[in-house]
Amino acid sequence: MAGAQTSQAQRAAELDQLAEQLERAQALEAEFRAFADSARDYAFITLALDKTVVGWNRGAELLLGYSREEILGRPGAIFFTPEDLERGGPEQEISTALRDGRAEDERWHMRKDGTKFWGSGVLTPLTDAVGQLRGYAKVMRDRTEERRSQEDLRLREERLRLLLENIRDCAVFDLNLSGEICVWNSGAERIFGYTEAEVLGVDGSEFFGVAGYPSEAFREELELALKSGRGEGEAWLNRSDGTRFYARWITNTVRRNGGEAVGFIKVLRDETLRQEVEDEERRRSQYAWDLVEQQARATSLALSRTHSELVDIGRRLLNVQEAERRRIARELHDHLAQRLALLGMGLDRLRQGLPGDLAQLRADISRLQEQTTALSEDVRQISHRLHPSILEHLGLVKALEALCNDFQRNRTAPVVFESVDDGVNIPIETAAAFYRICEEALRNVQKHAGDVRVTVHVQAQSTCLQLRIQDDGTGFDPNAVNAAEHLGLVSMRERASLVGAVCKCISRPGKGTTIQVVLIT
Repeated sequence: MAGAQTSQAQRAAELDQLAEQLERAQALEAEFRAFADSARDYAFITLALDKTVVGWNRGAELLLGYSREEILGRPGAIFFTPEDLERGGPEQEISTALRDGRAEDERWHMRKDGTKFWGSGVLTPLTDAVGQLRGYAKVMRDRTEERRSQEDLRLREERLRLLLENIRDCAVFDLNLSGEICVWNSGAERIFGYTEAEVLGVDGSEFFGVAGYPSEAFREELELALKSGRGEGEAWLNRSDGTRFYARWITNTVRRNGGEAVGFIKVLRDETLRQEVEDEERRRSQYAWDLVEQQARATSLALSRTHSELVDIGRRLLNVQEAERRRIARELHDHLAQRLALLGMGLDRLRQGLPGDLAQLRADISRLQEQTTALSEDVRQISHRLHPSILEHLGLVKALEALCNDFQRNRTAPVVFESVDDGVNIPIETAAAFYRICEEALRNVQKHAGDVRVTVHVQAQSTCLQLRIQDDGTGFDPNAVNAAEHLGLVSMRERASLVGAVCKCISRPGKGTTIQVVLIT
């Protein structure tokens, strides 16, 4: 009886101990479940021996789309794609885990909605304290974005490789920070004639030095690219067979995302044909320019000769004109004027010899005598305008003074004449030109300025002959006048030019006008 009581007490103690262990296990399971549910980026999945789902955290729900109630009891193969199921993927994963103690894989998995994601996971067997297999545990993570990034990177690298290999017109090569060649494309091999095996690892400055480009300039170009991000160059270079070609290139610095420089990319192009075309164009342009210069010089020389001839012809015409005027004036004065004078004297003698009772006849003869005298004065004035003989007899200064006096007779405003005369001998051609310019200037004053003060200043010295006609009129803008409407200004300049002088017109609205003629002798 006592033994039975002892046995019951022991069983009760064992039951209490088992209950306590179960309670601790349930607490641990609750803690693990809370931890697993907090790991939202990871799916924690537990499989029974029959490979059905018996454990499911919040991360698995978010990743695969099944709730805990939907997935518990369903086979774990539901996450595999049809292609992997057909290949026996779930069985291979279990076999690997049993054999190696774990099975790692990265593959496409299926969600509840049928979409795929790239999952990275580890499957491990679950055993009890004595090593008895109780099930399987799987930890999975969504690596789709990383997979896509890696795939994009791989595709970019592949495209870059294909691009470099298919760029036949440009030499593309990569240099490390030390300047050693790391990449050499087919375009570089075609242009330079060196294979990739011959140049990889070679110092770029040495390589370009052999090709005919100074090593110092190459290193300076790399330093410039480091500072500014880009460098450029061009030169005649040598191929492996010794032939020359003209190259242009750019050098860019390659940097990490943080800005750290890791090397250089150099892109070089064979510009021989373009350079030869440009050189030929320059030669043709220079030849054409030289030809144009030669033609211009020849034309300028011909124009100079023509201008000189025209000036000489103009001077001769002017001399001929003045000579003809002198001849006409002389004939008017010596013949017609003298005859008119003789006629006047005869009429005077006739009038005085008539009887006193013929008063009317004397009056008529007296009137004829006055008309003859007036006609004689008109002939004298015409003769003087055609050619002022005073130029030949008394010189330019006296002739200009007489011209001013004649101009003053019909004006109330003063006409001031000033002169500096050293008694120099002025050629008749020059004196006639200056006289005519002054005459034209005074006519312009009468026509445009009216009855205003006029000053005529002449300076006749051994080194300079200068004439200045200045009025106090309204003035004008010389740049705004039409040459066709102001032939007087044109004729004055032409007359001055024919004797080697310079004629200037200085005027402003409201400031009067000055005509200045200067001849340096």
